[in-house]
Amino acid sequence: MATLVKPTTLVLIDGPYLLAASKDREEIDFKILRRVIEEQLGLGPKEAQIRFYTRYFGGRWQEEFFQDLKRLGFQVRKNTWREDVDGFIEQDLWKEIEGISPFSQIAVLSGDGRYLGLLRLLQYQGKRVVVLGFPDSVHSLLRGEFEWIDLSQYPIVR
Repeated sequence: MATLVKPTTLVLIDGPYLLAASKDREEIDFKILRRVIEEQLGLGPKEAQIRFYTRYFGGRWQEEFFQDLKRLGFQVRKNTWREDVDGFIEQDLWKEIEGISPFSQIAVLSGDGRYLGLLRLLQYQGKRVVVLGFPDSVHSLLRGEFEWIDLSQYPIVR
């Protein structure tokens, strides 16, 4: 009988941030990104629930991209009615604060300082909070107050 592994970590990826922070140089290697997340957070396979938040414009290319992410184990959260995805990320952070889910650590791949208060509340509740991103595009308070993983140190962008 196989042992069921429950995720202990919630990883929230701000898709537009990731694309902008990589300066749209070439291509992001999501397989390497997943490996870096798991290694840096000390996770085994299936111990992280990784959510990729993005705007949804439709079209074959975007659907194929979403399927590729799903094959790598990412959940795709599509925003079809607003321009930014920050509200979706904030909703999920509030669910964590309210104790609706069982995660012991939260990792956010974003540079947006608007999450600062929510992340502080999660940390106050005893959850480990980690911020991932690129140094040129992460709010200084996020880097200063929480564990920080500098993604520019890894071959994520090709």
